[in-house]
Amino acid sequence: MLSSPLFQVFIVGIAICASFYGYKTYVGKEPAPSSDWENAVNGIGAKKIPIIEWSAEALKEAIRNNTPVIFINSPALDWAATRTWNVQYLAPRIRELEKVQLCKYSRHDTYTYEVTDAPLGQILPKVSYKSNYAPNTMSSIEFFTTMVNRSDPNWVYYAGSLTQSDGKRPKVLLDMGDPSELGLSKALKDLGRGPAKSRPETIYVWMGKPGVKAHGHFDRSHNLFLQIAGYKRFILFPPSSLDALKMYPQIHPRKGQTRFDLEKPESPSDALHESLYHTMVEPGDILYIPPMWVHHVTAYNSEMGPPVSVSMWTKSLVETVDRDLRDLKLPLGVDWPLYLRWGGVYGIILTFLSTIMPSGEESICRRRLKNGEVPALTKECVDGALEIIKELKYSRYEGLLDEEPSEGAHEYKCVVNPGEGFVMVDPKGNGYEEFVTLEKHNYVEMRDIAVSVSDLLMSLHPHERTVTALDFIEETLLAALGIENVLDSILAMPESCPLRKVSKTHAIPPSANSTAGEENGRSFRRLCIAGISQRDTMNKKD
Repeated sequence: MLSSPLFQVFIVGIAICASFYGYKTYVGKEPAPSSDWENAVNGIGAKKIPIIEWSAEALKEAIRNNTPVIFINSPALDWAATRTWNVQYLAPRIRELEKVQLCKYSRHDTYTYEVTDAPLGQILPKVSYKSNYAPNTMSSIEFFTTMVNRSDPNWVYYAGSLTQSDGKRPKVLLDMGDPSELGLSKALKDLGRGPAKSRPETIYVWMGKPGVKAHGHFDRSHNLFLQIAGYKRFILFPPSSLDALKMYPQIHPRKGQTRFDLEKPESPSDALHESLYHTMVEPGDILYIPPMWVHHVTAYNSEMGPPVSVSMWTKSLVETVDRDLRDLKLPLGVDWPLYLRWGGVYGIILTFLSTIMPSGEESICRRRLKNGEVPALTKECVDGALEIIKELKYSRYEGLLDEEPSEGAHEYKCVVNPGEGFVMVDPKGNGYEEFVTLEKHNYVEMRDIAVSVSDLLMSLHPHERTVTALDFIEETLLAALGIENVLDSILAMPESCPLRKVSKTHAIPPSANSTAGEENGRSFRRLCIAGISQRDTMNKKD
């Protein structure tokens, strides 16, 4: 009796009626934020997302322009979910919800996610990144009752596929209709902006207490965001703003999230105001969010009740390129001494960064490297690479680096061989000030892999290139040097790199000679980001 669908409907109905008076002020056609907030946003020149009639060609145009658009009158209006999904309908049809984010502090209405296995979590104080929300498994009755009860101080926020603990998915998902009707995968394939093989969209359902907020973050997938019940206010920034938004590092527990509280219009710097977009998504609307667009979201009620939304994600080229970068085998020996791997990975990073400008546009040196022109590298290209390194140090890793490297960390010098197009980085204290440590063919291999990295990045939009390049740098440093050396390696990255001819290209200490090259038939195990564990690179000292 207690578990019957009718009883569940009865209980949820009582909870909704009892709670209605407490949140009825949210219900209405315009559940917008306060006029003060709206005036502040408009006062700083924020742009509104355009609202247009849905069509396959209009979707393609939004993808081409890499800009958000709200679509109205889409095929999704004919889906049962769009007409029926509210608390009373969903509660008896869902047994439980896994990984409900629960916060027991009434003042913390903003959900920040925490990647529990992020590498930097091993060495940073947990208090510096721990979320106020913790995952819980809840019955649908408990979740929906908390969701509608305004007097309950707890905040709840669910984002998931509705998969139950037994691995099964509830039949209610059949109400979604066929997401391929919206044509996102086809449009991406036609435009060459998605994976080579078409895959079904990933469906995520979003439900939460009215007033709950999702902290500013970006996703790497294309997102068709369907609002079913309630309203959602979006604050968005394009990928060109990621540096100014002070995003957390790729290997940080808060990766993909901004350090700013975007709920406060005055929070970002003045330079960001002209890049800010905002909109209110209403029931039946579909918001297209391109990859890498930062969005901060606030949920509101509507006549149908608390907010319910669905994301239909399709993989992007950013994700494909990221996967291919991880599969590259780098010309660094897994068993090389730490200082050799350290200098070698610097050389690869600075060489491939010389092929793109800080804006993400292609540099002149990319063509020179690919065509074998002399000089292959110019001062302008290398200076551009060093500017991107500064972005990594002083934006992504702001507040995470010490003023000085740890005791025992190497100080490195950087020299560019402009003719053959490679960057050579070596410890300053190695006793070979006019020499470099590796064989010439090692540097040639590093140059060639840098060109391969550049080739993969060129398929992306310019600002996607820069972000993906910085992600690759972090993960390469992690794989080559181990988590205990990542922060020092970023801090010690050279900020100047003169162009000059080095008098000798072989000054390998005897202890490293047997593993530094492939001469005399010897070979070495090459480092691959995806194929090497942190355990393999931990505690390998000189």
